[in-house]
Amino acid sequence: MKKNTSGTSIVEALVVMVMISIGLSWLFGIFSESQKLSTSTEYRIQAIQIAREWIEAVGNIRDTNWLLFAADYNNCWNTRSYNNNCFWDTSDTHNMQHESSYILERDTSNRWVLTWAILRESRGFTESDYRNTYRVYRDSDGFFVQSSGDSFRPIFTREIRIDYIDDTNWDGDINSNDEKLRATSIVQWSDPSSSIPKKIELQMELTNWKNEV
Repeated sequence: MKKNTSGTSIVEALVVMVMISIGLSWLFGIFSESQKLSTSTEYRIQAIQIAREWIEAVGNIRDTNWLLFAADYNNCWNTRSYNNNCFWDTSDTHNMQHESSYILERDTSNRWVLTWAILRESRGFTESDYRNTYRVYRDSDGFFVQSSGDSFRPIFTREIRIDYIDDTNWDGDINSNDEKLRATSIVQWSDPSSSIPKKIELQMELTNWKNEV
């Protein structure tokens, strides 16, 4: 009796095609997830660079103030934009303000400055006004800036928060300390690996120790 090999061959071919399809789908899934992980890692590295850049810049602002305003460390050590009106101005109107947020820019002398002081609010990365205010760009030289340039995709934001650190004395009393501040660099971005925005925070404490010399 002659066997029907034609029908068997078709079934075997279909089985092979199904197995190949499953294998290709599996490989594509692994490749896709690997791509997302690679992109996510790249974004995180960039975010750390953006946050760290400001941590270095804020120390530079303080040190430059010491050089420019050696005659009045007390009132000028924390001036946010090298405004020489800080001399003998005890109102502190030219300095980094407590519980305020800033963006980081370069002035006409190519020095770091803090601008656009904004009182802290509950707004977050998911709101467009927050992203527009704190958006990070890349300039023609490839540096991260917050004034103009090509916007990142995904969008990175960098918010700079300033708080002054209170001291507690031996009696447990809290004294306001305008010679010591905490700077927080907050970088947020959208990531293809998650619908939830990512965030990195770096902090630095600065003191006006030259005023004690």
